[in-house]
Amino acid sequence: MKKHLLPLLALAVCVTLILPRAAVAQTTAKVIFKVNTATAPDTVVPSYAIQIRGEVHHGSIVTGPLTWDNATGAVLHTVNGNKTDYWVDTVTFNVGDTVLFKINIQNNAWEQNIVPQDLLSGVTNRSLIVKGDTTLAWEYFNNGPGSNGQYFRPWTAAADTMFNVYFRVNMQGVSDAGAFGFVKHTATVAGDTIAVRGGGGTYPQSDLDWGRNLWLTQESPASNGGFAYDATNFWSVRARIAKSLLHPGDTVQYKYLIGYTWGRDEQSGNRMFVVPQNYADTTLYFGYYNNQLPIVRANPDTVIITYTANMTTAIQNGAYFQGDTLQVTTGYFVTAAVTTTKSMLRLSGNIYQATDTVITAVGKTLDYSYYSVKNGISQKDTYYNFAYTGAVASEAERRQVTVTGKTMAVNDTSLSIVTPRRQPTFPSKVPISQQVVVTYTVDVRPAFVSVKNGKWLKDIQGTGDVLKADSIKPWGVAINGPATGAWATWSRPTLFAINDTAHTMYDDGTHGDAVAGDSIYSRQFTYTVGTVKGQEFKFSIGGGDVEGGNGGYGNNHIENIVDQAATYTIASQFGSINPLYYDWWNYDTHSAKIGTGVQMLNGIPLVYTLSQNYPNPFNPSTTIRYSLPATAFVTLKIYNILGQEVASLVDGKQLAGEHVVIFDGLKLSSGVYFYHINAGPYSSVKKMVLLK
Repeated sequence: MKKHLLPLLALAVCVTLILPRAAVAQTTAKVIFKVNTATAPDTVVPSYAIQIRGEVHHGSIVTGPLTWDNATGAVLHTVNGNKTDYWVDTVTFNVGDTVLFKINIQNNAWEQNIVPQDLLSGVTNRSLIVKGDTTLAWEYFNNGPGSNGQYFRPWTAAADTMFNVYFRVNMQGVSDAGAFGFVKHTATVAGDTIAVRGGGGTYPQSDLDWGRNLWLTQESPASNGGFAYDATNFWSVRARIAKSLLHPGDTVQYKYLIGYTWGRDEQSGNRMFVVPQNYADTTLYFGYYNNQLPIVRANPDTVIITYTANMTTAIQNGAYFQGDTLQVTTGYFVTAAVTTTKSMLRLSGNIYQATDTVITAVGKTLDYSYYSVKNGISQKDTYYNFAYTGAVASEAERRQVTVTGKTMAVNDTSLSIVTPRRQPTFPSKVPISQQVVVTYTVDVRPAFVSVKNGKWLKDIQGTGDVLKADSIKPWGVAINGPATGAWATWSRPTLFAINDTAHTMYDDGTHGDAVAGDSIYSRQFTYTVGTVKGQEFKFSIGGGDVEGGNGGYGNNHIENIVDQAATYTIASQFGSINPLYYDWWNYDTHSAKIGTGVQMLNGIPLVYTLSQNYPNPFNPSTTIRYSLPATAFVTLKIYNILGQEVASLVDGKQLAGEHVVIFDGLKLSSGVYFYHINAGPYSSVKKMVLLK
């Protein structure tokens, strides 16, 4: 029996050891959390703290390991190399636990409430009943209202036919720097659009197509998820791609672009992603547009600034009407800690004023712009900073002032067209109310004088540089831009085509030209009802894009059509878009500066002059000569030594040229007299002696 008993006892022990172990239920379970932070309003980096926080219920008991504070939140770790939108962590719970949780970023940014239909019992946290070891699906940081797909998760495509790719780009760097001419949407500004193109096939089998824009959507300012910065820097879109077009492991290239066509697309090369295994929906790691990082500048000072603007010029050219709203926005390009906008109040006449408190830096520059708001449409001041020397070309389109102290005044009231403190004006988007024939004229003498004195007019889009002043007339002058219908190719064959009806300008007394051979070229266009008043254009010599001198793209003439009559003239001076380069010409007096060595061009004076009368002394008559480089209203008067007017020789409008007046002093007594001329911006006085 004993011999037989031992095997039975051994068998009993084995049964005792094996059967209870097989019957014991699992008491703990590992849950792998996977978080995609691409929907957070930030360019998340590996150093960020990404946590799962919440509470755990086991029956009626609230237990661990999660809590709502940062001490016991599950800290996630970045995965997939540098793709820092993807984070994972493993947490151990008791089987049967009910876990309520949310995603937290950087210890302060909570995701929004989750819609009840996604959760248990209608609660607004994420929830999970722990039944065993499990790996959760990717959870997107819920930064949007409700279940809006743009912020919550990519859309789900039809099973087995399409997979989704979620694109996202941060525009903060180009917005701060003004790179690519990017203008961000705000409450008062209708900004640029953002699109993505790439090699995912062709539409409609793929939303991602090199020949077609897939538009991104800007996030709402209200959806910043607790972050202190502006969520509107972030743009996103879902692209559907047919699985039949690509294979897992294939590399797909893509690129973001601003606007409708190539030209302002990213210049840092194509981006790329790899088609995931099993065609899983995926969110791409996003970064800054063109890898342009945000501008960082310390702004420690609180400064009270009073802005004063004279709107006379804007009112005269139909760009502003009393009753419109005038605003000033301060702090572009991170020249202030926060960009602020203030409405300006009309003081008297055409003078407007506003006071703003700005967090900036004393001794450094501050960027700002004026905006005209009419019927909900906002227009930025037509302004170019001719003296700008910074690295970001588009910053020159903002006004700039040096912060002088904790209180300061900025007075933009000058009538000069070249001073930084010139009056604001705006491109009008109001349509004309009647058909208008507009004559565009351009005085090319600034180009002639400048090249004659050693300037070089560079063709920034070709090889037609202007190096010799004698080339200007035979090469010819043309106009280009939307004012002519559209931008045309900068070339002689295009702008000087036979039977051209849109570009070639004339100095022969035709096509609206008032005086043949005076170096003021003209061209006429007829605009029909509904055409907007604000027109953009630029002038060419020989077909080249040379007017900017040494300037770059985007610096063009913008003028408004005044439709009070059936005809209107827009008179321009060549190079006024970059007057500091054409420094031999005075754009305020429409004349060459003294000392240019060039006094006449095609028989037309280049400078204002008032010559000494001859003979002097005289009895009883003398000759007075003066020159006008531009048509002007002229007064020429004689005064005695007491300052009393004794004769008026000229009082009216005169054409550019040399003028001669004979003064007869027969009825005057001997003595010293003065003759005084006012001609447009020019004024001069000379002395003469009458001896009888």
